[in-house]
This record gives sequence, C-alpha cells and structure tokens, in this order.
Amino acid sequence: MELPPWAPPEAEQILVLGDYDRSLCGRVVYPAAFDAVTDP
Repeated sequence: MELPPWAPPEAEQILVLGDYDRSLCGRVVYPAAFDAVTDP
C-alpha cells in the first residue's frame, strides 16, 4: 500500500508479529468516518 501524497514517509508503520499465522487472512473494513481519507 502506498502512502497518500500528503503523508510524510515516517507516517508509514509496520509491525511484524512473532506468531503470525499465514493461514489467517481477511479484509479490513473501516468505519464510515474513514471514507474521506481512504481510497477504495
């Protein structure tokens, strides 16, 4: 995922989980309040 043009590079964050299970997956659904700041 790319940052929007207005976001500084240090705004990007990632945390690698130690017990990550690749079989778990899904879709993140944000509340409607985030619609103005996210791209579909």
